[in-house]
Amino acid sequence: MLSMLFKPQVRTMLFSYMAGCERVFFEDAKHFIDRRKLTQAYVASDMTIADSKYKKHFRILWYPHAFIDTVDTLDFLGRYRGVRRIYFRLKFLLYFFCDLLYALQFLYFARNDDTYYIFEQPFVALLFPSKTVLAYHNFYNNIIWFRLFPKCFTVCKIIFPSKSLYDQFAHAYPLLPKTACHVLFNGVDTAKFHAKQAKDQHTITFLYASSWHPLKGISVLEDVIIRINRTYKKRVQFIIGGSPDLWSLTMKEKKHLTKLTNRIQNLSKRYNNVLLKKTEYDDMPALYNQATYCLFPSVWKDPCPLVILESLACGTPVITFTCGGASEIIKNNVNGFLVQKIDKNAFYNTVKEVLINVSEQTYQRVAKNAVTISKQYSSQHRFNRLENLLYAM
Repeated sequence: MLSMLFKPQVRTMLFSYMAGCERVFFEDAKHFIDRRKLTQAYVASDMTIADSKYKKHFRILWYPHAFIDTVDTLDFLGRYRGVRRIYFRLKFLLYFFCDLLYALQFLYFARNDDTYYIFEQPFVALLFPSKTVLAYHNFYNNIIWFRLFPKCFTVCKIIFPSKSLYDQFAHAYPLLPKTACHVLFNGVDTAKFHAKQAKDQHTITFLYASSWHPLKGISVLEDVIIRINRTYKKRVQFIIGGSPDLWSLTMKEKKHLTKLTNRIQNLSKRYNNVLLKKTEYDDMPALYNQATYCLFPSVWKDPCPLVILESLACGTPVITFTCGGASEIIKNNVNGFLVQKIDKNAFYNTVKEVLINVSEQTYQRVAKNAVTISKQYSSQHRFNRLENLLYAM
């Protein structure tokens, strides 16, 4: 049997709005629950899952979120270099012991299971490498252990959602054996996300459907909206989906994003062609189908964005930067449009170019290709490969 461990940084399991890698891991859990192969999934927060069929399979482990968040807000130490150095070392030790305690709780409760499927918690792989499949969706969480104990990670299996993320790890940790690493793209439910009608370009609707966070390029979107509306206001409409709380944010992050959130909300007051729409996940297919193009201006190396996969499955071409896994999925002028330089001016120029020069014939070709290519990333294809990896332990 199988047990799963979510990373403790997932503070809220709000299933209706859960985004990104948390949703991928949760969908994996649902898949194994449906097939009666999952003993238990362990998390560090409460969940709002309406379906008791799934909720009863989740168990909460203790993790001191409030204490860590309080420690994280001690910004006044910034002016004292020596004190700040000591502070960061103590903070590292705090995270170390909290994560270790979290992993030990999991190992105690899951001690009788055959396989551990772990989300970015390498402690488990260090202690029981032969039983562990370690999923990584981020290059920054707990990666120091790959440097300190490289031999331990030669036994477990490590899953990356794109080749770009694997390449980051391989470059940083050349001792990481290729035999332990596997690229497994995220999956999209093509039964839920599919094109419902033929689209045209008579009214151009640009959709943004990510978290309102600088890393996801919300500031780039803000710039595009302001500049496009100076000249092309009558031809376009913008829908800003998502919200600032799709990610599990610390108190410090929430405070930092307050001004940015207010600026985005003011866009809908300033322009009558800007619509803010916090849409539940089950209603997202309709939003993708309403859009002509999906804007994904993420400025960080997002390994395998679900937004891109979902948009393509609904026949909505994507405009995005060539960073992270986006360039592995989007082919320029084939199923979307790539912005070569990670810069807000370059993104605006690409949006303007698409708006002015993409013909109806070209658009229909690209939209059709989007649906065709999305089938390579179906959830069922992912689950089949995932099961082969897990049960080959």
